[in-house]
Amino acid sequence: MKKQWLVYLGIFIALLPLTILRDYTPNNELRYLSIADEAIENGHVFAFYNQGVPYADKPPLYLWFVMAFKALLGKHVIFLLSMLSVIPALITLRVMDRWIRRELTENERVSATLMLFGCAFFLASAIVLRMDMMMAMFITLALYTFYRIYTYTGRGNDTKYRQWQILLPVYIFLAIFSKGPVGFLVPIVSILVYLVVKRDLRSAGRYLGWKTWTILISLCAVWFVGVYLDGGKAYLNDLLFNQTINRAVDSFHHKRPFYYYAISYWYVIAPWSLLVFSVVVTAFVKRIVRTDLEKFFATTALSTIIMMSCVSSKIEIYLLPCFPPLLCLTALLLPKVKNSIWVRISIAVPALIFLLIFPLSLFISGNTLELPFMKHPVEIPFTLWAPYQVFTAILLIGGTACLVFLRKNRLYAATNSIVLSLLTVLFAASFSLKRINPTIGLEYAAGKAVEISRETGIGRFGIYGWPRGASIDVYFKENPQVGNDFQIDLLERQDLEELSEPMILLIKPKRLQREAGLKEIIKDKEQYDGGMVRIIVME
Repeated sequence: MKKQWLVYLGIFIALLPLTILRDYTPNNELRYLSIADEAIENGHVFAFYNQGVPYADKPPLYLWFVMAFKALLGKHVIFLLSMLSVIPALITLRVMDRWIRRELTENERVSATLMLFGCAFFLASAIVLRMDMMMAMFITLALYTFYRIYTYTGRGNDTKYRQWQILLPVYIFLAIFSKGPVGFLVPIVSILVYLVVKRDLRSAGRYLGWKTWTILISLCAVWFVGVYLDGGKAYLNDLLFNQTINRAVDSFHHKRPFYYYAISYWYVIAPWSLLVFSVVVTAFVKRIVRTDLEKFFATTALSTIIMMSCVSSKIEIYLLPCFPPLLCLTALLLPKVKNSIWVRISIAVPALIFLLIFPLSLFISGNTLELPFMKHPVEIPFTLWAPYQVFTAILLIGGTACLVFLRKNRLYAATNSIVLSLLTVLFAASFSLKRINPTIGLEYAAGKAVEISRETGIGRFGIYGWPRGASIDVYFKENPQVGNDFQIDLLERQDLEELSEPMILLIKPKRLQREAGLKEIIKDKEQYDGGMVRIIVME
């Protein structure tokens, strides 16, 4: 128990500088803050708008937290908002640890926790300000609650059993309320498929009976009534049909082919892609997936991947709910297949990559990577607080330790070495965020634009060819020097050519490179470096 809590504390500390020092990314994170600000200004609770356009893409739970923090503190605080991902991630780790505590030793459970957290997109989801980790937490809680009911040997009418029967639909609803229909489909499909595998589908009413559906439908009904009263019939229709059925059948957003996840699997679950594949395949070939828990994890992960592959809209993070069962299934099966040469190779591969990164980093000079066989050097867009070789040396140590433990047949210690070196690099590199922020966020650009506005007296701002860039208004609203009378316009080419009023214009540098004639329009204008944007004074 003490070791597990030390692991959770270590993970939290590794993420701490990142949750304090970094800037918001404009495409999603800053947009959510802008939507929350707009909801507070207009008094909306269930219906949300982005720059005046209805935004029915996401349910309200996550945005409610964002609004509550802003209402309490008067501004957005990156640390508190980061906790909306970090805390659900830690709770998910804790639930999975409790779930497998009867199957593995304490040291093996520590390794399972580190493997899950070290998975590329699980780690990324614990860092970014999105609602995906919150949804994954509630899905995990729902599945864990189902399994406790399924394996419960006590009386079917005692207090504990009745509590679980209530919690199951509540968790499913909260998963839906966090992200949308995936929060409903994953637990329901996983439960039904597992019962089919166990040849026990007739018992489905015990878990998905009238009580479950009554609670679930009642909670959804309250939500939908709130949406109708707040946003009207058109908004409710968009929420229930356009953002669910249409995105599932013929998506207008993130449309991908059926096999998309078969390709993305190899990097979303890195560095464990080969390990998970070799362990699971070996276990199925040797028919050693025998326990109910192993079968449940296997059916949950596989049914989720197949189901999400059938949905038209696909992005990598949609697979997040299947990572906990898939990685814990791997941890459960690892002792049974540890003598497989393919399993050992699959652990050695990421270790060897870590070893190779260090000598490659020796060819980095300043911010330029130039290898002997490369025709052109590669420019690295940011500078770290220490030479790159300091960070790659940490990976070198982790990779070396992994290979040493593999030689001693200590597979769990080998995987621990990989994750601990990754977390150490993440922690150390996070102290460079003040230097990196201008290239990933808009806070620097906003500060520069405010300074120019104050000097020129221009209170009108323009965003050219980048609608999500309008979320920079979050910084303007929190800056008393701008005032409440600022205006942000989203411009197209014709608007720019016919501009008649003074404006502070923000353009992505790539736009200037791609669009012929754009440089001609702004060539005589005063220009400033805004980090990820170019700032032009159009007078």
